[in-house]
Amino acid sequence: MNTSIEVEYWVIDTDGELTSPGELADISERTEREFVEPLFELKTPPCETINELQSSFVEQLDEVLSRAATVDKRLVPLGTPINCGSIDRRPDERGRIQKAVVGENFDYAKYCAGTHIHVEK
Repeated sequence: MNTSIEVEYWVIDTDGELTSPGELADISERTEREFVEPLFELKTPPCETINELQSSFVEQLDEVLSRAATVDKRLVPLGTPINCGSIDRRPDERGRIQKAVVGENFDYAKYCAGTHIHVEK
């Protein structure tokens, strides 16, 4: 059985304002922009053991945090921004499809960052 983790982070600048992930999304094939501009996702590959999963996640997160520090950005996990206005979806195919499938309730997802655990059997 393989397990993987996807963690979403809000990207902020040094003033605490939401900002684009920019080059953080280009660090590896396991980092990407999410469906709203200030949201960033880090994924692990499927791992056979929890130790392997932990090592993979920590190694990738360390790389992202190091790069973020060099471009004056920070990551905020598992949260909902309370000091910002509207957050718009990025105009990409993935977000359009998710909105079409989920419907109006998908609008609430624009304000949440979370963690997903995938278990493959």
